[in-house]
Amino acid sequence: DGLTNRTPTKQELDLGWTYTKQLLDLFPQAQIIGVGQKASLTLSDYGINVQATLRHPANGGAGLYKQQFQAFIEEELKA
Repeated sequence: DGLTNRTPTKQELDLGWTYTKQLLDLFPQAQIIGVGQKASLTLSDYGINVQATLRHPANGGAGLYKQQFQAFIEEELKA
C-alpha cells in the first residue's frame, strides 16, 4: 500500500542516496538533520555526520517535529 509508512528497501535507499549525494556536492557546508531515526541511521551508514535527529512527523509526531525543528533553527541562528 503506497499510503502507509514502511521501511524503505535497500534499492530505494540507494536511489535516494544518489540524489542526496548530488545535493551534498552542491552544498558541501550544509547542516544535515535526519527526520526520523531511520533517516539519521541511513545517512550515518553513508558516512554523513548528522547534526540532529528530529521526530518524524508521521503518526502523531507533527507537533514534536515542529518544536524540534524550530529549536534547531533558533540555536543555529544564535551561532
